[in-house]
Amino acid sequence: MVKNLLEKIGIKANLIFTDADGVEKLKQIPQAEYNLVLSTWNGHRIAKKLEEKFKTPFITFPGVPIGPKQTSNFLRTVGKKIGVDSAKVEEVIDVEERRAYRFIEYSGDAILIARPHSYFAVVAGSNTAIGVTQFLVNEMGYLPDIIQLTDNPQKNKGQVSSKNLLKNLKQLHGQI
Repeated sequence: MVKNLLEKIGIKANLIFTDADGVEKLKQIPQAEYNLVLSTWNGHRIAKKLEEKFKTPFITFPGVPIGPKQTSNFLRTVGKKIGVDSAKVEEVIDVEERRAYRFIEYSGDAILIARPHSYFAVVAGSNTAIGVTQFLVNEMGYLPDIIQLTDNPQKNKGQVSSKNLLKNLKQLHGQI
């Protein structure tokens, strides 16, 4: 999905860990203009090494974007850093948000009928849990009941992410 979205704004992505020909793609690393790190704590060390060796800067995101708002922010940030025409980026965002919100609207009706209360639980790795929780809170209007992390992120970075998550949830609580 990320690769397709980047291609829609005119960026050729060289995904290494998801494509079947990942080993061949490793050989193309020196030609990259930027590296994308889609994790709060994983991948930074290698991205810094690639920056040192090949002078390739990197852009960090807290995880794979989940939902229209996170995806739009991702596309705007990457587009701006790489110099993609903002009108092209906004055109793609408009089409993709319309499609996504139409799907959410249809499935949302069914969810409200089948499960009318607005609480949810997330059981996931810390990277995924933050993105899923932000999507469900900020775009679906649900309230988190339980967030169970299935990993143990690095102590300092995990605390920062947990603090940010709690801060966002407290801000949301103040809006209700």
